[in-house]
Amino acid sequence: MDSKTIFVRTDDGEAEIGRRTNRLSGDIKRTLLLVDGKSTVGELLKHAAPSLRPSIGAMLKQLLEGSFIQDKADAKVGGTPRTSTPKMAMPGRKMEDEGMMELDFTSIMRVPTPEILAAEAAKAKAREDAEAQQKQQAETARLKAEQEAEQARAKAEQDAAKAAAVLAETQAKAKREMIHDHIEHCLDEEDEGVAASIRDLKQITKYL
Repeated sequence: MDSKTIFVRTDDGEAEIGRRTNRLSGDIKRTLLLVDGKSTVGELLKHAAPSLRPSIGAMLKQLLEGSFIQDKADAKVGGTPRTSTPKMAMPGRKMEDEGMMELDFTSIMRVPTPEILAAEAAKAKAREDAEAQQKQQAETARLKAEQEAEQARAKAEQDAAKAAAVLAETQAKAKREMIHDHIEHCLDEEDEGVAASIRDLKQITKYL
């Protein structure tokens, strides 16, 4: 299908637009609404919604076969537009591939504008910044967790060392008290000479 072709609506097409019939629905009727007798196929493609563009060529072909539209050049030569109504193909068929093959999109492709490129670059930069921030937050959380774990381990070691020191001191004190009690018992039973020696020994045990 030539992208420079101009289509006009036939009587059947106008009747469908006026809702006097209900033979078309969905995207095909939307395509029929785009036909204004002035715009080329290429211009119709520009005006169509993005979701409609891939299949607009195939739908124009169906409208043409169903006598809802006709080539403007044929209408001028033949006079009155055709009004016969052959059977229409159901719109449920796959039309995207056919429409894409028939239309020449090279003549209507648009080069991205600087504004579009700048917007895309800004979006990409925002995504990169967000990802970098997430990584930084995750790394900070990991370092904090490691630091807290190290502090907890050091505190546990300190508490264990203090407990061991207290236990050792308690055991040493118990030994000294037991020795002193034994010496006191011996003093009660020995003579004075022996008692003096034992007293000296008792003084020495204070340093145990």
